[in-house]
Amino acid sequence: MYSLIDTHAHLEQIKNLEQALTEAKSANIIAIIGVGSDYKSNRKVLDFAQTYKDFIYPALGLHPWNLKVSEIDRNLEFIEAHIDKAVAIGEIGLDYHKRVRERAEKDLQKCALKEVLKMAKTYKKPVIIHSRYAWRDSLDLVEEAQLEKVVFHWYTGTSSVLRDIVS
Repeated sequence: MYSLIDTHAHLEQIKNLEQALTEAKSANIIAIIGVGSDYKSNRKVLDFAQTYKDFIYPALGLHPWNLKVSEIDRNLEFIEAHIDKAVAIGEIGLDYHKRVRERAEKDLQKCALKEVLKMAKTYKKPVIIHSRYAWRDSLDLVEEAQLEKVVFHWYTGTSSVLRDIVS
């Protein structure tokens, strides 16, 4: 039986976390990276990591679905203030689906992503990228930030961009 690490879990969305963690351990999950997506979930994932030391590891994020102009700076400051506790930055990225763009236009999403990518570079943290209908833009911004440790989560794009990501 293999030992596995769950590299992407939104733990704040689980109703009975204790039961879910017990089941994960019985399935040979040896660690979980809990991803944050906004101020509230980032705080929760840090709390979970403190409660379940050596099993839950936090990634702090700023998800494009949750972008609000009035909260971006607060989120960025929180991530930077707790970056030493994080194993990665994520979930972050771009989402050009029309329902998401109604809340956060492309330029706002790009601006926020650039800021967290700079932080990742500065603190040498890997990133977890959400990319929907924004595949080339996401890759271009990651390349511009000169990051090497990147997970493209929620990739639904073309094989040509995928080849560029892999290379």
